[in-house]
Amino acid sequence: EDLIQQELATGQQQVLVNNRGASMGLMDFTLSPDGQQLAYIRLDSNKTGFIYLYDLQKQEQQQLADFSLTGPVLQLAFNPAGTQLYALNGLELVQIRLTDRRVQKQPLPAGFTGGEISLIDANTAIVSEVSAQLSARSGSVAVAELKHIFENPKRSSRWFWQGKGSVAAVTPDPTNPERVAFMHADGQGWQLWLREGSQDRQLTELPRNNQPVNHLSWSPDGQQLVFSRNRVLWRYQFQTQQLSQIHPLAEF
Repeated sequence: EDLIQQELATGQQQVLVNNRGASMGLMDFTLSPDGQQLAYIRLDSNKTGFIYLYDLQKQEQQQLADFSLTGPVLQLAFNPAGTQLYALNGLELVQIRLTDRRVQKQPLPAGFTGGEISLIDANTAIVSEVSAQLSARSGSVAVAELKHIFENPKRSSRWFWQGKGSVAAVTPDPTNPERVAFMHADGQGWQLWLREGSQDRQLTELPRNNQPVNHLSWSPDGQQLVFSRNRVLWRYQFQTQQLSQIHPLAEF
């Protein structure tokens, strides 16, 4: 945000990463919870991932870790306190402690390739499959819930959804991690659902088709959910329990 405001005020742009040349490019980036640090992953031509941390105030960066790819996807997420950084590296979950750059790795469930990660709290992570598989398989899409991550021997994993059908885009409420929104498909189409504690309930009744949901995002106050499907943006408001189209025309 500070960089954007600076650019708007002065017209000056700051380039952090230039991927032209032999580098394969920037894979993912994320801001720390306080908005003061930017973490990003760069892949070189040898498929080695380098994780960097950039301080927005000091305008300084440091390399935190590097490792070879074990799967097709790399993704980053900070823990709620901003003291640890997590990376999905295909078949494993990587944890980097920012105080001393200590790196730990934990394998994901056998046969499961992680694509997206959400941290429910300091000890629980929700990992979804690679999103590209969602439309390619048109069937079961798995989401794993990892408990007591990096705490041997207490750590465990289970499937987020125990019933029939598929789930995707599992996203916790930023104001209450006990509330988790997700998309569920029963074979006739995707619908928006909410999990509160141990209770699941359906929120929407969307037109039934198998078009995947591309993104699911909470408002900062936890009162609204926004998602896109088939190039249309939708908004669900909890106070009125109404679903509406933010942009009714699929122009982008």
